[in-house]
This record gives sequence, structure tokens and C-alpha cells, in this order.
Amino acid sequence: MRITKKSVAALGVAGAIAFAAVPAVAQEATQTPTEESATQESATDQATARDERMAEHQAAFAEALAAELNLPVDQVTEAVANVGEQLRAEHDAQRQAALQERLDEAVASGDLTQEQADAMAAAAEAGVLGGRGGHRGMGGFGPPTAGGDEASPNSGA
Repeated sequence: MRITKKSVAALGVAGAIAFAAVPAVAQEATQTPTEESATQESATDQATARDERMAEHQAAFAEALAAELNLPVDQVTEAVANVGEQLRAEHDAQRQAALQERLDEAVASGDLTQEQADAMAAAAEAGVLGGRGGHRGMGGFGPPTAGGDEASPNSGA
């Protein structure tokens, strides 16, 4: 093997990149439980702030809609909440049915056992797989399809 200036330079760049990554990996590996819990608390704080902003936007929407329709704000707020719950329930049922269909196909093709399919369905329902079920998630593993995460083979639905 002939060593050229180009190969030495490439090795040098690769070494520099690897050397630069070592402190970051070392810091991550030595992160204390306090730092980990602070990171988790930060994520929780962000989620809480996001939920508060969403609630503020929803309240403003209900107030504007109530004014436009000349209805009491409480009546509009309740109607919007009811429709939202109905739509979420329908969407969740569709996602669960799509997942069950894919699991049934995987069992029929021999890719999964019935026990594995049942465990996956239970995990999805409990929200463990990142899909909707036990909690409101953003979908599952893998990229969503062009039209959203419906029917994505990896959407957790």
C-alpha cells in the first residue's frame, strides 16, 4: 500500500474528528444522576410550557369563535373539547385497527408468532411503542408517510 499525502491528510482529519468526539462521549458517560434528572426535568418543563401555550391558544380560539357565533364562551369551549375528544377517539381506533391488520398479516406470513403480535398490540395500546394509546404520542418509529403517519409501516399504529 502506497502512502500518499492525500491519505495522510484524510487520516489526520478522521483522527481529529475522533479525538474531538472523545470528550463529548466521556462527558456523557460520566453524567451524574443529578444531571440526568435535570435533563429530564428540563424536558418536562418544556412539555408543560408547550401544553400551557396550547391551552392559551385553544382558549383564545374558543373566545373568538364564541364572539363570531354570538354564543357563550363556555358553550363553545365545551363543544370544541367534545369534538376534539371524538375525533381523537376515532383516529386512535383507526390507528389501532391498522396496527392489528399489519400484525395479523405478519402472523399469517410467519414473520411473527401470535404471542409476539399480541404483545406488540398490548404495548401499542399502553403507549409503550410511542403511538397513541395509553398516552398522546407523536407516532412511532421510522419516518411518517407523505400523507402523515397513518399507515406508516413503522408508525406504531
